[in-house]
Amino acid sequence: KPDHLAGSGVWFRGEHVEVHCPPVEHFEPVHDDPPAFLVDDAEYAGRQLREAGVRVQQASKSWPGLTRFVLHDPFGSRLRLVSRTAEE
Repeated sequence: KPDHLAGSGVWFRGEHVEVHCPPVEHFEPVHDDPPAFLVDDAEYAGRQLREAGVRVQQASKSWPGLTRFVLHDPFGSRLRLVSRTAEE
């Protein structure tokens, strides 16, 4: 992370992604509108996460042109994985 941000929050970096999480004084899990990550293939990502023991489920609401999954982190928060479906 940039030097001027040292000591604030946490940054995760993978081969093609960075996630920046600012510090939160009083954390409360988000349940009604979780953040979403756009991925190339949500089906594949969901399978990989399930195999790793992560609780992943199909999103309850469908959206035309999107594949969506919800996963639950160990802290009680939900996250969405979203990918665009192939054009028909």
